[in-house]
Amino acid sequence: MPASAHWLPSRGSHLAVLDYEVARSSPRDTVRSFLDSAYHAGARLAGWDTTRDICPGGITDPVIAPVSRPASGAFREGGSPP
Repeated sequence: MPASAHWLPSRGSHLAVLDYEVARSSPRDTVRSFLDSAYHAGARLAGWDTTRDICPGGITDPVIAPVSRPASGAFREGGSPP
C-alpha cells in the first residue's frame, strides 16, 4: 500500500483510505497501487486464491448474449414497466 494510505476503523471493520492530495501527485501509479493492495489485503483475509488471474485476458464483464432494449415508450416515466 502506498506509504500515505492508511486503514480506518469503520462499523466493526476497516476502510482503506488514500488522501486525495497524495493521489493527485501521481494518479495512475498511486491509485493503482492503492487499489491493488487494498484488494489483496481483503482477499487474503477472506481466504481467496490471489494467485489466479482476476480477470483473464482483461475481460471484466463478459457479455454472453446481446442485451435487448425495450421499444421506445415501453416504460413509463420513472423507469417502471406499464
